[in-house]
Amino acid sequence: GQSDGYHDMAVRLNHDKAGVYGLQMKGFLDDKPLESIEEIAAHNLQLIEEIIPEGKLEFYGHSFGGTVIYEMLRQIDQGRYQIEELVYLDSSPHIKIDGISAQGAISLAQPIMRKYQVTEKDLYKEIARLVYDYSEDLWKQNIIDYMDQSINGFDHTFFSKMWDVVETSMSVDYKLTEKLDFPLNLVIPEASLGIVKEQDWEPFYKKINMYYSAGDHFSMIRKEVCDEWIEKLKNKIS
Repeated sequence: GQSDGYHDMAVRLNHDKAGVYGLQMKGFLDDKPLESIEEIAAHNLQLIEEIIPEGKLEFYGHSFGGTVIYEMLRQIDQGRYQIEELVYLDSSPHIKIDGISAQGAISLAQPIMRKYQVTEKDLYKEIARLVYDYSEDLWKQNIIDYMDQSINGFDHTFFSKMWDVVETSMSVDYKLTEKLDFPLNLVIPEASLGIVKEQDWEPFYKKINMYYSAGDHFSMIRKEVCDEWIEKLKNKIS
């Protein structure tokens, strides 16, 4: 949803591609988050059409992005576009969740800490305490207040918008139904083994090709980790 965090991966992919574009979800600027997968998919396709009116495309979707791409493939004009490759990173089909989970709230702090080059260990335990020791309605403000005190130059507005985008996205009601005539490359980091599963996507794609990565949900898109799985994908080494 917030494309800046994928810079390392985009640079690595761009070595072999004509160009790499990140699709930014609405809600991070002076707009509101979209409230359905169908709307998000249509918005993404509109952005693509403005840059690439026709031709070959490759889609990479991380986490929630997998479900968004599934809907994009349902809507895309296959007379104008040919899908060359489809890659999902640590992604499972969307399941509606009311609100953000405790682990999700803690995870939202991680990209912020990386953005401000703060050692995660310094803050992670305290953020976890602010979540687990308090009621759900206080999590967001607790984390904002703590980061405001602990991180020089912390942009609480950006964090608040990121929280709202994630919360809105996870609470949308969407059902995957049809099987699409595309092969899917699914990359699972070692921390998600047994959680993200090949069979979760099997009803919705004609073939699943499995690849494995070191790291976890967030580190798999950083340079030191993504180089390895991108090379595996390039050479079709599972």
